[in-house]
Amino acid sequence: MMQGGKKPPVLADLESKEAIAERLEIARIALGYATQQAFAASVQITPSKWNNYVAARDRIPLNVALELRKKHRLSLDWIYSADPTGLPLALARRIDEVSASVERSPTQPHRRKTGPQR
Repeated sequence: MMQGGKKPPVLADLESKEAIAERLEIARIALGYATQQAFAASVQITPSKWNNYVAARDRIPLNVALELRKKHRLSLDWIYSADPTGLPLALARRIDEVSASVERSPTQPHRRKTGPQR
């Protein structure tokens, strides 16, 4: 068991549609895309297809993941199993920052943690 009583994630959890969906949304934010529509266009898919991936209705297919690797340097290992070793260091750091600021809830899949307004 990990500190704080949490169990470490099992590989199946990291490879679930929900976990992949969360990583895709984190990647979009980390790469500086303000909208899902703009990010979908960057990899030449429709916004509705992208929405299906980040809502965990569909698993992202290999051809789209390969396009993410080509255009944005996201490794397949990170997309499908959360292994960051193939990510460029600056991108891995930015993903860590975004991951720390995003909370997941059952009713609202992705929300930024609220803090003091600047």
